[in-house]
Amino acid sequence: MKQGSRTAEEIVNEFRILKARAKIEDNPLTVRMFRRTLNPSLAMKILTDIEKPFTLEDLHHDNGTLYKYGWFSKAIQYDQIYRDARSAQNQDRGGNYDIRNRNF
Repeated sequence: MKQGSRTAEEIVNEFRILKARAKIEDNPLTVRMFRRTLNPSLAMKILTDIEKPFTLEDLHHDNGTLYKYGWFSKAIQYDQIYRDARSAQNQDRGGNYDIRNRNF
């Protein structure tokens, strides 16, 4: 299983289903398996994050508040940021801007 052109959200959903079917727990091996499904640049972005995750799912305090993001959340977050940035770049390259008339 490889991400390819699919979104991280699609990969996360597919991985969750397969993980549940196989009855695999969240452990360092499953984190590594998931990491290897991601596009290398996305995996590297998460690996070099100051708040590098060690679990697949988010961790929460006993009171339910978020303690730390997991690989799934980080992958979706960074993938969406990348896709939004690429879209903005593509618009900038092909756009016709007239600031006086505010036609963007």
